[in-house]
Amino acid sequence: FVAAAVACATPSLVIVEPEGSEAGERAAGFVIYSEDSMSIIVTNRHVANVSRPVRIVYEDGESDVMVRAVAQSREYDVAFLRVERGGLPVAALGDSNRCALGDWLIAIGHPAEFDRVVTLGVVSAIQRPQPTRPGVSPRALLDRRATFLATDALYNKGISGGPLLNERGEVVGMNTFLREDLHGLGFAIAIGVIRDTALELLGLQI
Repeated sequence: FVAAAVACATPSLVIVEPEGSEAGERAAGFVIYSEDSMSIIVTNRHVANVSRPVRIVYEDGESDVMVRAVAQSREYDVAFLRVERGGLPVAALGDSNRCALGDWLIAIGHPAEFDRVVTLGVVSAIQRPQPTRPGVSPRALLDRRATFLATDALYNKGISGGPLLNERGEVVGMNTFLREDLHGLGFAIAIGVIRDTALELLGLQI
């Protein structure tokens, strides 16, 4: 199932290279929306933001330079990039709220000089809003959606911004950070949060 899932996702996968960066300093992103003349790519804010332009390399080897984020969320480490290129393959998005402990997960990224590195793991933990924290709004008391998915799939530098897939090849999260104090447990922002953030910041339903 891994090869089939990866085959579904790779056409929408891109390489994200910060402009002026050293060789090997790169990350990933994936296309979440495309129309005739423009497309939206999502990646992490620590990879690309409004003040840090990047180069985007597509699956077919074509590229765009000096791409900047058009919207970003500091809270969730999410950045949305707009490219003036239409008709790109769009990632199939799943439902992160249906993920359960022990479900298979597949992480894809671009560590070092390697393209499309794939690692396999399971849902190790699901982080949800904590209603007991001071300052949490009343609305959050009822919000039990997944915010981050933790996985034991191997995370390396360069995997940031890449898709975290379920066994059907649907994106359920975006690889975001590694917790070395938890023996290398990787965390991905849930795709449900990315959907909500795209709607809030861009007015875009994905």
